[in-house]
Amino acid sequence: MRKTLVLIALLPTIFVPRILLAQDFSVQIETRQSAFDQIESLSKKAGKELKGSNIDWKSLEQIGIELTRQSAQLQHAFPQGSQADTRAKKEVWDKPDNFNRLMLQMDEGFMDLYHAAQRQESSLAEEGLKQSLNACRNCHRTYRSRW
Repeated sequence: MRKTLVLIALLPTIFVPRILLAQDFSVQIETRQSAFDQIESLSKKAGKELKGSNIDWKSLEQIGIELTRQSAQLQHAFPQGSQADTRAKKEVWDKPDNFNRLMLQMDEGFMDLYHAAQRQESSLAEEGLKQSLNACRNCHRTYRSRW
């Protein structure tokens, strides 16, 4: 009887941390998916703004700030074990060097977009956006499951 009581007392300490970890990953997965959705939407806005004949530099600067913020959130959004129930391939965690390089390229491109918008330099802003979108495309091809 005494062993049963000890076991019952210890069960929550064994299983609760695993449950909490799973919940933490679901929050992180949701956060990173939201960040990617925002990046997609804001990148389209930036592209439309840059294609227009009269660029609203303040608006583009704000888009650049938000893209940089969303990109920075992603730098820590892929902790080990958070691949369950996502379209991310296991290579993100097994071989992270190239993945991290692509994430850094995306981040740098968005920062370049922001700085170019501050200086009102459309060609540099376009280059920054293009760099980021190329990094996104390469990352999706390599690290995202189609199904």
